[in-house]
Amino acid sequence: MRTVITNYTFNKATKQVTLSDFGTVSLSNLFLIVDVTNGVTIFQANDPTLGATASSNVFSLTYDTTGGSFNNSDALQIFYEVSSLSLAGASATDIASAAITTTLTSAGISIENTQCASFNVAVTVVSGTTPTLDVVIQETVDGTNWYDIYHFERFTTTGFLSSPKIRLAGTQIRYIRTVSGTTPSFTNSVVRFSRQTEPATLNRRIFDRAISPSTASSNSAAINCEGTDTLQALVVLAAGGSNPSIQFQVSEDNANWASVGTTTACTVGSTTAIGPVISSSKFARLTVTSAGAGSTLTYVGIRAL
Repeated sequence: MRTVITNYTFNKATKQVTLSDFGTVSLSNLFLIVDVTNGVTIFQANDPTLGATASSNVFSLTYDTTGGSFNNSDALQIFYEVSSLSLAGASATDIASAAITTTLTSAGISIENTQCASFNVAVTVVSGTTPTLDVVIQETVDGTNWYDIYHFERFTTTGFLSSPKIRLAGTQIRYIRTVSGTTPSFTNSVVRFSRQTEPATLNRRIFDRAISPSTASSNSAAINCEGTDTLQALVVLAAGGSNPSIQFQVSEDNANWASVGTTTACTVGSTTAIGPVISSSKFARLTVTSAGAGSTLTYVGIRAL
């Protein structure tokens, strides 16, 4: 399928165009590159004077872009033949391995032309007293409003976690890495494995540790579950106190909520499953319908499928 590529980088000094969503590229699949900013064709498949070579996911151009009015920020129109194999293994290191000691939010990363992706988080060195690291993937359509799409399990020591294939619906993603503890330090990295032609389930998951099971009407964080139809949750409570009851609520505007499913009695010192609950609403959360005096939350995990 001939496709207009929108996720690329242009380096005028090296005369190179990199297709960011691809692991490798083929010169035979490239048809045309036009520098729209300058109104100049810089590659054309049937013109040997406008040729290129290909290596990895980079095209090195014959056309001299080092002078004139060319800039790395120029808008390019790139026509490329996309096959199911050309994007099967496009990986990118979104966060290079480095130590962090405070909470960080990454810059937005373009995911245009990406149907789905899986994500790998590696933590190789940990220090501090009771250190914790929570890694969250967020997505945006407009670059302003961001929604959580996947929460990884909490890191307290070194380890490696992978997400399932996640269908993406936005234009950018970013990562929030929340660090806590006394003098905590985590050396960590994030690698994204993108796929354009492979189907994936719209899979959303969040962890919440703020809902209070000992307080009636206490609510968890909301999950944006638009496009899904099934809600599930696990409630993990520490030992001690009395059992609370918890139920799903849904909303279309994240402001007006209605209860769905049944109220579930959650057992202290144990893990309780809630759902599955069928719902096509845009937002969902958990609410405490009956407080459990003295009960303490470990976490709740909410998944929308």
